[in-house]
Amino acid sequence: GISPFALDARVAACKTDYRQSFFGDTKVKLAVLVGTITSQKDHLLAISVAEQLIAIDPTWRVAFIGASYEESQLAYRTKTTTASNALAAQVYERWFRSPQRDRMAFIGQRRDAVEIIATADLLLSTSLHEGFPNVVLEAMTVGTPVVSTLYSDIELILPERLIVRQRDPTALAKAIIAAQAEGLSLGNELRAWVDAHDTIERSVEALLLIYLS
Repeated sequence: GISPFALDARVAACKTDYRQSFFGDTKVKLAVLVGTITSQKDHLLAISVAEQLIAIDPTWRVAFIGASYEESQLAYRTKTTTASNALAAQVYERWFRSPQRDRMAFIGQRRDAVEIIATADLLLSTSLHEGFPNVVLEAMTVGTPVVSTLYSDIELILPERLIVRQRDPTALAKAIIAAQAEGLSLGNELRAWVDAHDTIERSVEALLLIYLS
């Protein structure tokens, strides 16, 4: 469950202009992807989506929030952390080769991810699989549109028009543009869904009903 009150307070207190901080331009459109660099998040697909998006509309910029497990300075090393670090090297190399690399930014781990999402035009999720996607709910809570690939429980959360079933960069880029064009009305729709279905209070009520049944 999400605490809208807590997220609202964080967003209200934030005064940072992330477009200016990341790209030196307050007028660009900003899409973000949030997640540790692992195979399930599919950053390689996300880079291809960013390239297609910028090719269609050069005013877009894409920021990647997160890093590999080892870059996050965990105190232990496992096969998972080592694989994450190796994948990160591939992701950064792919980014460096991109003709649009100056319009993308890998900004590492951040404590203000929610604030960044709130000021963005869109959250992109390119996951192959994962558990319940909390970052999607956070974006919905702060009224930021989301475009996602099809995985896990995403169909129970997002409207169908925001889910792209084929893992195709062009289709995802076009979905981003369409979602951004809906503007404030889409953000309000997503926030209303969270308020009705997935606040902490709603989650507790639902769990209690399961036990009572």
